Amino acid sequence: RCHCLSRSMARFFEPYINAKKFPGGTGILGSARPGSPQPNENENRATSLGYSVARYKLAAFVMSATLAGLAGAMKALVFQFASLTDAHWQMSGEVILMTLLGGMGTIFGPVVGAFIVVTLQHFLSGIGSWVQVVIGGTFIACVLLFRRGIVGEIARLLRISSL
Repeated sequence: RCHCLSRSMARFFEPYINAKKFPGGTGILGSARPGSPQPNENENRATSLGYSVARYKLAAFVMSATLAGLAGAMKALVFQFASLTDAHWQMSGEVILMTLLGGMGTIFGPVVGAFIVVTLQHFLSGIGSWVQVVIGGTFIACVLLFRRGIVGEIARLLRISSL
């Protein structure tokens, strides 16, 4: 037994260690052979070439649900508390908002979107329920000005394909 890490520090690294143990990793769907069609890019082409698009979609859904469940379980273990606000319908809408704000189809987009939404919620918490109005206005402005999300537009401007 290692006594070099305190109990709280070990709890901090526990979600990372468990995520690394996830069978198959998270890159299974994105690591296809060069030249093979990605079902998320052109579903008709993949079907015409004989790929089972429904299998890819099912695998993506199962992996996503597994990782989301693992994240929720780790959050409950680390904080030793599970509240009902985590299961409220607004939480799933907030996650979609974070993804769209940062940029879909990018690696860092949802992270940037989450940072922006959480930062806005934190700094604007003093104005009460108007926080949702400000976040909604930010989302509308982002949809109108940044069609690909913030990270997607930055990648387009810098001409980087996989940001």
